[in-house]
Amino acid sequence: MNPALFHLSNPPTGSTFLNRPTKGPKMSNYLFAMGKEQEVRVIEQYFRQLHPNHLDEISLSHQFNDVWTIVVERRATHVESSIVDMGDNQPGYFFKGWFQDHESESIVIGSQGYTDWLQQDAQTSPLDREGAYVRAHWTDEKLIIENDLFSYFPTLYFSTPELVVASDSMYVLSQLRKALGLPCKLNKDVMHSRAWTHGLACAVMSNQTQIRGIELLSPGKYVETKFNRKFTTEMHHQPIKKMFDGHHSDYAEAVIEATKQLYASTMSFFHVEGIHINFGLSGGLDSRLLLAILLKKPELLSKVSITTNTHSSRKGDFEVVSTLAGKYGFDFNNKKEELREHRKNPSVQSISEPNSFGFWILSNMGLFDMMYLHNSYWKHPNILELGGHGAETIKGTFASMKFENYLHRKTLSRKARFSRSYFRDRKQVKKSQKRYDSIYDEMKQGLASSGIDLDERASIQWHHLCYKSPIQNGRYLDRSILALRPYIQRSLFELSISDLNPFRSVKKGEPTLLHDMLILLDQELALEPFENSKNDLDQTYIESRLESINSAISFDDIQPYTIFGALTDIVNGPPVTFMAMVEEYDIGEKDPKVAVLEMLEQHWSKISDTKLGQVYQSAYETAKERLMDPEFYPPSAGTPAAKIISLLMTDV
Repeated sequence: MNPALFHLSNPPTGSTFLNRPTKGPKMSNYLFAMGKEQEVRVIEQYFRQLHPNHLDEISLSHQFNDVWTIVVERRATHVESSIVDMGDNQPGYFFKGWFQDHESESIVIGSQGYTDWLQQDAQTSPLDREGAYVRAHWTDEKLIIENDLFSYFPTLYFSTPELVVASDSMYVLSQLRKALGLPCKLNKDVMHSRAWTHGLACAVMSNQTQIRGIELLSPGKYVETKFNRKFTTEMHHQPIKKMFDGHHSDYAEAVIEATKQLYASTMSFFHVEGIHINFGLSGGLDSRLLLAILLKKPELLSKVSITTNTHSSRKGDFEVVSTLAGKYGFDFNNKKEELREHRKNPSVQSISEPNSFGFWILSNMGLFDMMYLHNSYWKHPNILELGGHGAETIKGTFASMKFENYLHRKTLSRKARFSRSYFRDRKQVKKSQKRYDSIYDEMKQGLASSGIDLDERASIQWHHLCYKSPIQNGRYLDRSILALRPYIQRSLFELSISDLNPFRSVKKGEPTLLHDMLILLDQELALEPFENSKNDLDQTYIESRLESINSAISFDDIQPYTIFGALTDIVNGPPVTFMAMVEEYDIGEKDPKVAVLEMLEQHWSKISDTKLGQVYQSAYETAKERLMDPEFYPPSAGTPAAKIISLLMTDV
């Protein structure tokens, strides 16, 4: 390793894509590294040179022998260091994010909250909790790096015999590898899957990434480094079925427990000081169930702003919500003044980030291709988004789906192989077959590491849980680490895949597990029509389900969880030093689609590898077509272009 290489590699110049929707899949970036002093000092110097005026973002600490730790992140002003020393003979740790623990009935917020919680529950094994966090903890023998149960807080890492580095940003890791004199070789095993323009391939499809040596943690995975003369680092794979092996022998018992946990954990957030909740209510089932929770405690509605879509295309949703509001006496789409008053609180700060494309590069490049961009974020998570994200994973949507359903291989069907067109287009068929095989192998490898075969029952449901869901449903991380996603819950997923579940695999329009939970929460609300009449329930069906479950829940007896920590302990947003890495990608007022099209052409012209060009040819042509279409949805228009632009991180 050459210490002189810690300069920032200049990325290719060019314009970038800018769009400003209300949501986006950005993360609150961080970097954690542990290694020999020489390596860590190079990392320190690299970030010091990026932005010398923000050295407060860098936490550096000597641990033992020749081993040091460094963390780069935005942190609260009252926190002296991101690296926590618990005292003699106690493990050190770094913690970022939040989680909920149903066993101890606790919600833990930020590193201070985690410290306080540890004093009651000394947890040194894998944490394995619902939420959105990354944790590193170590002794003088080993280091463990892990994230939350469902991997909503991204954790990417690479290692050498002297160093292990983790971050939620592939771009940061790629630049740091170059600074350390390490290669960023294109992972050809991933190449075909990344070039695929199908929605499934918008997110990574296995633990491998397009840069060889950088890997992603998925549910059931954690990194362990043992300290010998040289570091020995490996990813541990826990069989995912074991993680979600429910302990119940009776469906009624299981659905009641899941409903209680859903109610208790959601309701508990309303008791967090200084919080206001935005709740998006539609005419569908997922948000209806969350409304049932709110109506159990009408006094809590003062902390909630209920909104619904007013676009003409969502007329049905608006009509249903209007009816519900009239019947149950709640307001919607009219709490703007209340939100303005809430925002006057000094802790409720919206931070502007003009270089939103650079922010997208830091947070998404190589992980998620959709170009959802945002130009601001909340300093602290005082305003929380409540939504039904993740419900698709537990409603049986993917339970009976097979891999072939994703690919629509008409040219590869038996009929096509014996058609006249086959002999004319056999080269194209051969290419399609190779892509099919590559994607199949990538998804198969991703599941195999978790003990799942791609050809077995519900494999697509498992794959969605491990890879697409964390990225897609973690879109709240653009503005706040903390959000309410009640359906991302262990007991619910356990029940959804259990043979006890009579709704394990359902067709569109059939009752689901969530219908039973809605009935348990509020039978009257369950009778109200939905936007899609196929979801409607009648009194006879409700009575039959109550008879089948044969139990009721006393919600008055359910107490809020204990809160550890405060909202001010969490500071959102990227470090200023990270933003300095992407300042060349700020396009200012330039037309967004023109900018990304120019960048696409610049990067495409630099691909000298003929085979690589052939693999990405379809993505390139699709990108140009979409970007030149003024009517095409901007985030989707940029998706195939992102696949090609992301190659800037590699050595190609």
